[in-house]
Amino acid sequence: MAQQIQLGISADIPQTKPAIKFRSKYQQWKYEANYRKSEEKQCCKNCKYCVCFSNGYNRYFYKCNLQGISHSAATDIRISYICNYYKEGNNG
Repeated sequence: MAQQIQLGISADIPQTKPAIKFRSKYQQWKYEANYRKSEEKQCCKNCKYCVCFSNGYNRYFYKCNLQGISHSAATDIRISYICNYYKEGNNG
């Protein structure tokens, strides 16, 4: 009979996030900031980093100063969402 040898080695396996390929740096920012639908009164609309732009034809675009401002739709944010960088502001 073969004898089994028991080694007293125990190693913790580190938890790693899966490698995700993002199409843009804005998608990566939203992933890292945990950008998600808000179920409370706290939302991007009330955040001090939220900025509203208008094209002059009753159309409004909301952007986040932390993410960077551009003319691209990729930087648009939803005012009913929230991220980890939320700070109460005077936008409400």
